[in-house]
Amino acid sequence: METKDITQEESFLLIGKIMLAPNVADFNMFVVFTVLSGAQPPISRAIYYSLDAISAKEKITRKVAQAQKLDAQKMECVEQIISEARKANNQRNEFAHSIVANDNETGVLRMTRFKMADWEAGTEKLTREYLLEKLRLAQAASDATFFTLIRLFELFQGGPLSESAANTMAPQAEARSRNDQEPPPARHDQTPGSLP
Repeated sequence: METKDITQEESFLLIGKIMLAPNVADFNMFVVFTVLSGAQPPISRAIYYSLDAISAKEKITRKVAQAQKLDAQKMECVEQIISEARKANNQRNEFAHSIVANDNETGVLRMTRFKMADWEAGTEKLTREYLLEKLRLAQAASDATFFTLIRLFELFQGGPLSESAANTMAPQAEARSRNDQEPPPARHDQTPGSLP
């Protein structure tokens, strides 16, 4: 008989983190779009966030970069940000286009994926190891967009970012590298909707 190695609460917490991780990558791609388009932030936000699909956001960001006739190094950074944003989003999509349910007989949490193109479905057991790996992949891709964005800004500036800018960003990056490896212990002393 199969046993579960993770509680339903822990599973859903990790799935939530996987679903949110691509937001960092999406925001970093938005920053690239805003800077390269030269549009004021309210205008660039209206344009960029009117697009729902990541593929459309990739396309408009790439087109703006191409219109700017960036040199090879800068264009490589833009392409890497686009690629990493796609990788982060792929982890999200795996759960966004699936059904996660508890197996009533074993208590094991299972995920059923649906591929709309060919109407196939596949079911697999969700383990702590599997979810942590998906979270690691999503966060690594999102973090890569951040560090590539810094590199792109340095290329535009012609050298390293100022020490104050680096100091502002370093704690965020360091916290991300330590954070989210294991889910926090479940707390049952909270009422729904309350903050820890």
